[in-house]
Amino acid sequence: MEVNITTKSALYVDYCNRISVLEYDEKKRFQEADTARTSGNHPTDFETLKPAEQDVLLYWITQVMVHSDRYDKQTSYGMKHNFEGEAFYITNGMFKGAMLMLEYAPKDESALNWEFKVKPCIKRSRITRRYYETLSDYELYRLPKFDPAFAGLLLRTKHLTIEDLLKEAEKGVERVQERVSVPWQ
Repeated sequence: MEVNITTKSALYVDYCNRISVLEYDEKKRFQEADTARTSGNHPTDFETLKPAEQDVLLYWITQVMVHSDRYDKQTSYGMKHNFEGEAFYITNGMFKGAMLMLEYAPKDESALNWEFKVKPCIKRSRITRRYYETLSDYELYRLPKFDPAFAGLLLRTKHLTIEDLLKEAEKGVERVQERVSVPWQ
């Protein structure tokens, strides 16, 4: 499944328009927003990623999390680190922009690290509660096994070589074996 967004989501455009108006209306807000932009925390930083990198980030998000009724304790900053563990470096702002593109609204736009109404894709009902509670946020928000589509997207970005891909495939087999040994109900 390839995620390719050719038009900006309504939520993303709305956010950018509101920020633009606020920046011009309030000098202090403008300075704060300008500082956020230069420090890598502004959602429009998403647009600085190459299209292939945007596809990788958007695909990863769609594979590791889904919409929820509650805000998750994991923030945009923590989730960006989870992504970096499987792909490449991005800023907090790039991650925020990707979440807006996928229609995830933040709890508080003025916060540095945003919280979203998300939950991991892992099926809690298929594993015991005790095992689920032992998983760290990093283990919850990651691809559960080697994903050929994700690897293909990464190859297009030049952030992954064929040699690295073979190593990742081996790790993927290990991850599948780890999941098989999960204490199923």
